[in-house]
Amino acid sequence: MTGHEAAEQPTKPAAQPTPAPDLGLTARQSEVACLLADGLTYAQIAARRALSEHTVHEHVRHIYERLGGGRSRVIAALIRAGLCDSPPK
Repeated sequence: MTGHEAAEQPTKPAAQPTPAPDLGLTARQSEVACLLADGLTYAQIAARRALSEHTVHEHVRHIYERLGGGRSRVIAALIRAGLCDSPPK
């Protein structure tokens, strides 16, 4: 497939965020947490979801508070809850 053909492929619409009540996360926090688990930076998350970096930072702060840890603990909790796929290798 050429670059031109790839550009013509329809893009998959973003999945609607799903709240994670078992984890105490809102739908937006779940979405940000999954993007964080995918290895995106705050700036990349902000750009992808049309948020400010400050807003992303606040979401991540609340996620860490609710899940009691850093990125690794968040990723593990999300995978166990079935909200995100395994992190990229």
